[in-house]
Amino acid sequence: MKFYFFLFLLFSVFPLAVLASSARIGKIVITGNKIVERSAIRSKIFSKVNEKYATYKVRRDVRQIFNTGWFYDVEVQKKEGAKVTLVYIVKEKPIVEKIIYKGNDSLSKKELDEIFHFLPHGTECNLCYSV
Repeated sequence: MKFYFFLFLLFSVFPLAVLASSARIGKIVITGNKIVERSAIRSKIFSKVNEKYATYKVRRDVRQIFNTGWFYDVEVQKKEGAKVTLVYIVKEKPIVEKIIYKGNDSLSKKELDEIFHFLPHGTECNLCYSV
């Protein structure tokens, strides 16, 4: 009797596992980007629409996007339905918009700009500079 029960469980659960593994990607969405072009992010994604969903590919996608250095956080949400929707949520690193010098009485703005020439407009703000 236990043997038949085991077979029943095995064959009732097995089709669900096969069905889950054959899920296809229906849509890939990228959100959170403000400066970096979606096409630049999409070029780093290995997963493609109409391919079978594979966790290892999604992990690789996240790693590839993060390794660009453009983002301080990359997440992915998997929304299941008839087809899987992958939503990549990126958080861009801040960039230097403007440099303001405070408390300086001895150097002109031009001299300070020459000292900090390595921080042009659009530089990623990975460090805080204090002089």
